[in-house]
Amino acid sequence: MMAVRAPEVQDIGISDEEVTRLLDQIEPDERVKQVELRRSQRTYLRGTTLFVVVLKGAQPPGVLYRARLRNVSFHGVSFLTCGPMVPGTRLRMEMPVGRDLNTVEKHAIVRRCRHIERMIYEVGAEFEEDVRR
Repeated sequence: MMAVRAPEVQDIGISDEEVTRLLDQIEPDERVKQVELRRSQRTYLRGTTLFVVVLKGAQPPGVLYRARLRNVSFHGVSFLTCGPMVPGTRLRMEMPVGRDLNTVEKHAIVRRCRHIERMIYEVGAEFEEDVRR
């Protein structure tokens, strides 16, 4: 019988306090500057764990990222991760939703990625359901 290989896990590995510090650093003036440019309102789920699997793109497929959510909207998601993701990369995510934070599976395409500090990146991805419309 062939052994099943566990996926490689890339964990952002930062504390809740560090997530709060980073998000406080990048969010203040963005909310004011970009609010009129947005298609839908953001829900800020700061620091909630998000599991992201690369399906296709520049990163090796099958790599599992343990990321930290920044915000979610009807059209997409923003999260912090421990490495860059190239725009166009297809993702599958297990997203927490509702008061009980039950998870749902969503597919998305990376639209932007920016370096924050050290090995921390902020990724913006658009849900595939929205892309197909």
